Amino acid sequence: WWAWATGVAGSAVLAVSWWPGLWYPLGDSSEGRILARLGIQARNFREMGASASGWGTNLTPYAETYAHHPPLTNIAEVVVYGLAGEGEAQLRLFGYFAGFFTLWALIILLRKLTISWAAALLAVGALASTTFFWAFGRLGGGFSMSVGFLAAVAHLRNQDEPSRRAIVAASVLGAASVLLSWPGAAVAALGGVWLLIGRGWDRSTKVVAAVGVEVGG
Repeated sequence: WWAWATGVAGSAVLAVSWWPGLWYPLGDSSEGRILARLGIQARNFREMGASASGWGTNLTPYAETYAHHPPLTNIAEVVVYGLAGEGEAQLRLFGYFAGFFTLWALIILLRKLTISWAAALLAVGALASTTFFWAFGRLGGGFSMSVGFLAAVAHLRNQDEPSRRAIVAASVLGAASVLLSWPGAAVAALGGVWLLIGRGWDRSTKVVAAVGVEVGG
């Protein structure tokens, strides 16, 4: 209980420090430019429709399309835009969620690798305390789904008979990792190899590999 309480307390401290930034105006910075691009694409999706906007890739009036990355972040921004409205805070919601998800997924991954609670919390706390993570860990999806997928793979490797729920969760996280970024696709491929080494070509490996290949293709 003390470990979970420590993790929740650390997350609360991070949330308090991130909270004011939700409403900061978009400046001439990496964050500002990336979020502005995503906001324009989400707006064009709503105004032009799915097909005419290139499924959320249209950058009118600045460019015709910008589709240099896998589409998950764009999809998330379109969904948030449709549900929560237009604004700086709405543009940041997905990235903030991804940042917290990364930390908790990393804790689970370390625990599945039999790292002690104390060491896992110290490692994740050190990561969350860096200025790099504070600034960029909340921007876009980062490696959030990749870390979650590796945690799911570690869980499958530790089970004699993995449940259907665990296999589905690993498959979804693997697909999300592929759809989030090119590095995420590479991590998903390596995670699939790690699962194959640990379990062989069993049911869980086949399902996870099939979903990953289908989404990646």
